[in-house]
Amino acid sequence: RSAAFLTLFVVPALYSILDSLTPLMMGLPAEQFKIFLTRRRQLVNEPDISVFDTVMSSADALQPYLTNHYDMVVDLYTPDWGDLRMAGDSEKPVMRMVKARGLKVDTRPYPYKVRSEGGVVVQKEFYRAQGGG
Repeated sequence: RSAAFLTLFVVPALYSILDSLTPLMMGLPAEQFKIFLTRRRQLVNEPDISVFDTVMSSADALQPYLTNHYDMVVDLYTPDWGDLRMAGDSEKPVMRMVKARGLKVDTRPYPYKVRSEGGVVVQKEFYRAQGGG
């Protein structure tokens, strides 16, 4: 599956950092990338700074580190399985909350659309419409 991890520190901020870490993740050995992430987080861990990183999914030993490193992790992908295939929605992209530190979240995948007005619109009623609650 094609996936990207979107990571977000959700805090009101005077300064925001938006960054794709995929080139660094692909170009550095895993241990150096871990050191980079740790140092960077220490540097920007201030109340007036928020960080939004995008990282391509990793199937190796780096994946648990990425998930543990961030407060919130969202997985974006196009499914080819399960409920979404049965509902005929397998071509639609979905987002799934993998982690939200300190919050209870629904980790099922939800279809979404990006609209020019309104931004990302998540189909929050998807499972009710499918009879799944």
